[in-house]
Amino acid sequence: MTNISLPIDQYDAALGAFLGACVGDAAGAVLEFMGRTPNAEDVAHALTMPGGGIWNVAPGQITDDCELALCLALGLAQSRHFVREAIAQSYARWIESQPFDIGTTTVQSLGSFQQEPWRAKAQSHGYAAAMSQAAAQRCMGSKSNGSLMRAAPLGIWSHRFTPVDIGEFARLDSC
Repeated sequence: MTNISLPIDQYDAALGAFLGACVGDAAGAVLEFMGRTPNAEDVAHALTMPGGGIWNVAPGQITDDCELALCLALGLAQSRHFVREAIAQSYARWIESQPFDIGTTTVQSLGSFQQEPWRAKAQSHGYAAAMSQAAAQRCMGSKSNGSLMRAAPLGIWSHRFTPVDIGEFARLDSC
């Protein structure tokens, strides 16, 4: 794992961004797939972190969105460089853990290594190659925002890179 020191104000901002994303995810978990637009009372209740909802989550439990953000963070922490295969392996471990919810686009792209022909591709060329090829073939019409919902760790980790580099890292993580 890499060890990078940040000034305390940047550390606080980074921690706040990531924890804020997790808190928002946990609060929203009880509202997900509710079948209607939540009203103010629904939102106020969700902000108490009661748990429940369609997935019957525990109080304060995050969903697949922040679980994948944690996977991205773990993959990024392996190196000072963007190592796509380390990130893909982290996603694969999560898929294999049989999480309670996985979005369709995530299954078709990140979960592709469990199916042929991408299983063979993962074995011969790595998880990242298999996932990327599957995403290109199966998900180009998707309107999913999963790669945005897990982006906080990428923003934090890439603080020392140029905006062009950061954009490329985001693109690589998304396909």
